[in-house]
Amino acid sequence: MARRKREIKKRKKTQEQLLQPGGSVFEKEDTVAEPAGQVIASFHDAPGEPEFDDSTAVAPSSPPLAEKVGGKARREEPPPAKRVPDSSWLGRNKENLLLGMLVLYVFLLGLGTVGELFEIEWILNLPLFR
Repeated sequence: MARRKREIKKRKKTQEQLLQPGGSVFEKEDTVAEPAGQVIASFHDAPGEPEFDDSTAVAPSSPPLAEKVGGKARREEPPPAKRVPDSSWLGRNKENLLLGMLVLYVFLLGLGTVGELFEIEWILNLPLFR
């Protein structure tokens, strides 16, 4: 739970840095970044380069927020996938049947092993072990 809260705080801090003008996730706090306008201007000073068109730039977007609860924005999560229950009796009880078959197999295996090790005739004379 604490790890989840730390991840949320870290993600929120990263989003805040991206939304600030001139902010970058990759910058260290003790360095001063150039304003975005100066960087673009120096880029356009190169000869033979086309100008940058701001109309095609896409701003980073955050996931949709459903509502504010207690002053905090809550993320909208998709509804959990609904599992359609099988309507047949076999489909509903498949796990129990497989477990019963496994228990029966282990019991018969143990019975045969005991019959062989201790040479118990009535076990060895069963039609299953002939």
